[in-house]
Order: sequence, then C-alpha cells, then structure tokens
Amino acid sequence: MDLPGKIADGIGMNQIVTSKHVLPWHPVQWSWLRKEKVCRRISPISFPASLVTLGLSDCNLADNAFLHVDLSKLNVLKDLNLSGNPIIYPPESIIHLSRLEKLSLTSCTRLKSISQLPNGVDTVDANDCISLEKVCGLPSSCGVLYINCANLIEMDPYFKLEPLENVNEEILRYLSLSNLEMIRNVAFRLRFDIETLYSNPMELPKFVQNDMTNIRCLPPKRLPAQGFYCNGVFSTFLLSEHMPSWFNTKLSEPFHSSFMVPVNHQICGLSFCFVYTCSESKEIVSEGFLLCISITNLSRIMNWKQDPLFI
Repeated sequence: MDLPGKIADGIGMNQIVTSKHVLPWHPVQWSWLRKEKVCRRISPISFPASLVTLGLSDCNLADNAFLHVDLSKLNVLKDLNLSGNPIIYPPESIIHLSRLEKLSLTSCTRLKSISQLPNGVDTVDANDCISLEKVCGLPSSCGVLYINCANLIEMDPYFKLEPLENVNEEILRYLSLSNLEMIRNVAFRLRFDIETLYSNPMELPKFVQNDMTNIRCLPPKRLPAQGFYCNGVFSTFLLSEHMPSWFNTKLSEPFHSSFMVPVNHQICGLSFCFVYTCSESKEIVSEGFLLCISITNLSRIMNWKQDPLFI
C-alpha cells in the first residue's frame, strides 16, 4: 500500500486516519472499493498489526468493501472509526479485535443492527444512525450513544419495544388489558423530525445528506400501541382521559403514599399510572421524562427510582 511515509525517531507511526481528502490505499484498489465492486484480482488489504487507532470515516465503504479489508489481525487496536460509511452491518472481523475499546459509527445512516462486539469495548457511538433497529450482544459494561436513532426498538439487555398485542398475556392481565381487539384498534401517528448534530450538514457525505432528507420527507407514520421493557420495568401508553377504575389508591398532592406488607406475603409487582396532557401541538417525535417514581422499603432500607422515558 502507498501509506504516508511518516517516521518518528525511526519508528513507524501506529495511527492511520483517512478522510475524503486523503486516499491512503493503492489507487486501483481504492477505485474498486469506492465503486462498490468486487475484483477477484485484488487480494485482501491488511493494515500494520501495530495500529492502535484506525480512522476510516467518510470513505464511502459499503459492506462488500470490507470483504477485502482484513481487520482481524489488529491485535492492539483500541479505537476504530467507521463513521459516515454506507454499511448495513459492522464488519464481522471486528469480533477478533480483542483490545478494541471504542467503536464510532456516527452517521452510518444505513446501519440496521449492531451485534457481537469484543468484550473490551466500552463505548459505541451510534448517534445519527437513523436506520438502526437493534443492538445486542454487547459487553455488560459497554455504553451506547444513540441520539437521533428514531427506529431503534431493542437494545439488549437494557430495553425492548414491541407491539402491545405481542406482549406476554400474563403482563397484560396484570394491567387489565386483556381485550386485545381494543388494543389492535389503537394507533399513534408520528412524524420524524431528524435534527443533525452537525453545525454544517453540507460537510456530511452525500449519501448521509440524502438519507436524512428522505426521512424528513416521510409521511406521518402510524404505529400500534407499544409495550416497553426497561431494566425490569414494563410500561405502555394508551389514549385516555381518566385513571383506570382498578387503581384503588389515587394520589393528589403531595404525591405520596405508604402501606404495610402482610407477613409472608409475596409482592408480584407494583403498578403506577399517570394521566397527563401534552401542551405541544406540533406532531413531532421528541424525548422527555415523566414524573419520577421513588419507592422505599423502610424495613430493609432499600430504594428504587424509575424515570419513565416517553417518545
């Protein structure tokens, strides 16, 4: 490969960063990758095994381009930047990067899912991945940034969103929502309003600009009522103006209540209901938090806190 000949104290640099202005690969190989074609005469492209940082952002690399890019032998790589590329899935060879700590996928607007990452990864930046639907198989300590991921419905094991009619029947019975016919007739009308994080969107790759323009032009989307699992808590949202009749404890200000649990009594769960109105008339998708729920077990000195997220 025609890599930049930068040497410091006789030792080759262990960092490669590319941009749309720098083409570090052989011109013939690069032209085939950019055209998303497969050339049988081109052998896999290998990077120096000593790399710690590798930046391949905004290089127009699709999934088939990585058939010719060998990442599996980068045993000391810690930071991999694939932002702004039209990939649908991260390259499979990432699983072999045992030292990888950070994976950047910002503005990969065609990315559908993220799965099976090395155990050492502690940060995944997936902001502006507007097609991202599912994240699974991540290390337990991994943090994920997912601003403007309007289609994300599952991040295992943290949360999962699914149509209410597909929810476990036992959960629906606890909520007195056994009338599935009524639930099937409930639908919500959403319009996505994607706001980019960048001060100048024109600096983004052309395909990213096109994808964001297309999603802004989508007609309002109709969705069935959804069930939301998050950290062991199940919640849902239904159109109504009144508290369900089966709630026997209704609170007014101050919103506080206490009760004694009978001896040898096992609590299956606690249900809370809020009735609220939205003052905004705009039909846009936005995020916010409802009132915080705080629960304290005085006898065992245990505390729980839940901040329900709504979209």
